[in-house]
Amino acid sequence: MYAGIVSWLGQDSGPNLSVVRDHWRTWFPASAVGRSGLEETLVQRRLLIERTEGNPFFLEESVRALVETRELAGERGSYRLVGPVASLQVPVGVQAILAARIDRLASEDKRLLQIAAVIGKDVPWPLLEAIGGVPEGELRAGLARLQAAELLLEARLFPDLEYTFKHALTHDVAYESLLHDRRRILHAAVVTALERLHAGRLGEHAEHLAHHARRAEVWDKAAPFLREAGRKAFARSANREAAEYLELAAAAFDRLPQTRETLEHAIDVRFELRTALQVLRATDRQRPCLAEALRLAEILGDQRRLGYALMFALRATLAEDYAEGIRLGSRALAIGEALGELGIHAGANCYLGITNIGLGRFPEAVRFCETAIALIPLARAHERFGQARMVANLARGMLGIALARQGRFSEGLAYARDALEMAQAASQAYSISSSCFELGCLRLLKGENAEAARDFEQSLEVWRTLQAPASASSTTVVGLGLAYCRTGRAPEGLTLINGAQGGTVAFHYSEGAAVAEAYLLAAQTAEAAAQAERALGMARQKGQRAFEADALHVGGEVATRAEPLEAADAERQYRAAMSLAEELGMRPLVAHCHFGLGKLYRRTGKEDQAREHLTTATTMYREMDMRFWLEHAEAEMAEMR
Repeated sequence: MYAGIVSWLGQDSGPNLSVVRDHWRTWFPASAVGRSGLEETLVQRRLLIERTEGNPFFLEESVRALVETRELAGERGSYRLVGPVASLQVPVGVQAILAARIDRLASEDKRLLQIAAVIGKDVPWPLLEAIGGVPEGELRAGLARLQAAELLLEARLFPDLEYTFKHALTHDVAYESLLHDRRRILHAAVVTALERLHAGRLGEHAEHLAHHARRAEVWDKAAPFLREAGRKAFARSANREAAEYLELAAAAFDRLPQTRETLEHAIDVRFELRTALQVLRATDRQRPCLAEALRLAEILGDQRRLGYALMFALRATLAEDYAEGIRLGSRALAIGEALGELGIHAGANCYLGITNIGLGRFPEAVRFCETAIALIPLARAHERFGQARMVANLARGMLGIALARQGRFSEGLAYARDALEMAQAASQAYSISSSCFELGCLRLLKGENAEAARDFEQSLEVWRTLQAPASASSTTVVGLGLAYCRTGRAPEGLTLINGAQGGTVAFHYSEGAAVAEAYLLAAQTAEAAAQAERALGMARQKGQRAFEADALHVGGEVATRAEPLEAADAERQYRAAMSLAEELGMRPLVAHCHFGLGKLYRRTGKEDQAREHLTTATTMYREMDMRFWLEHAEAEMAEMR
């Protein structure tokens, strides 16, 4: 008969049924079910499985509730119904069952369980003893009863005795059974106890202190402990956790009386929050944070903090409003120079360099980045000055990009390698990932595609340690996808590109033009044309003139390969790209346009013009050591002979 019950149990579908059957055997083994009780047992089974939805923990707590309310009699392994099944009362929901069980506890045991719940899921004995408010003997007796009821378990004996809740849901229900004011008082008691128990090493327990102080609404303690917890999380690259702590810290400082000291802390914690958000690429969360920091700095008349707020705000505006970025950067630069504040002075130069890269003003970008590098002595090269990455490292990486866009690849690669070595020496993960990405971009621009792929792969590997969202690495993924496409791995490259989630805006290369080129290499001309047109529109909208030239060039490539040939459109786009590239000093792109025109004229039978442009392209590629394209251009020339 029991076999029949088990068999019938097996006919049900739903989660954890094998575990449910194991629990059923534990509570109601075959010996407990006689022939006369089969029908009752099956109905009971039907009711419990329905109410518990196949959840073993729910089933177990339901049986415990029935035992405590004397609807089941006997011992574990041989329970039997006392009354008819129709009178069986099974609360709907495991929370309701747990709440009812807690309510049935003796008042002193319920109080002890609630105190334990305030401490947390894990309950150290010294802390429980400190706030329990009863003699040791009574405390141990109460804990023994809670263990017997399987609400608490003994987790460990050494180095200190510690208890834990059997299930997280038990903890949550016990915690919610307390009134708000009572919870707040108990959390405050935990803070006091922790400060006494861990005096002299409170930093080691900042997370627990922050949690309890915030729940206690003791804001003068919550604010600094939350900030310290955020700093600790950031130091171990737990950036999402750091941002959460620092956002709470900023809100806690805002609750304090607005003295000069608290306002200074409120500004500084927002700078720290901005740095964590920068790693997460959470620009939308940075802007209100920095706007408030800027407002508070102006209220205080604090020029140093105002300079940092302006500089960080400049970084947050990049790719959104270049004119505003230059305005903010110029103010920050003036303050940094006037105060002799190296972090502002060098940082503003660096960010103005990036702004000019975005605008396609590469000589100006070189000047700003070189100034930033010259300002920072080697002895301080590993300092971040409140930034997400080392300023000297960032300046070298971006200088490398600005030089490469002008065809000065040997100089650019030297700076990019220096930046990576600097990051590796400091063991700073965000700087390492960013430096690998910049080195990959340089090699992608130069045509060293296999090497670029390795750099992008290393960047992504390190990036995964930073708790940053996948979308934040989309530009790296696109670069890697294009490198794969150029090395004959088009299906793999397109899979990567199609899976990349739109995230941050790159200044290192035109992501839109790269996507269009990848589709073109995969012989998906229609999609390549759509991507090139989209990239061109976006670049013009944002005033990114270098990216506009990139998009025009790839548009010419698409038109050249189209069937039927769109010769007039291809020539128009190549010449527009070349004109803009020459104006901006983008020698590699000028060479690409000559190469494109050479291919176009050869296809349309204009061999003299084709030879002229191909000769110019091969000469320029050779001068810049762009071997990947040099080989292709020479092969095109060879076919004309």
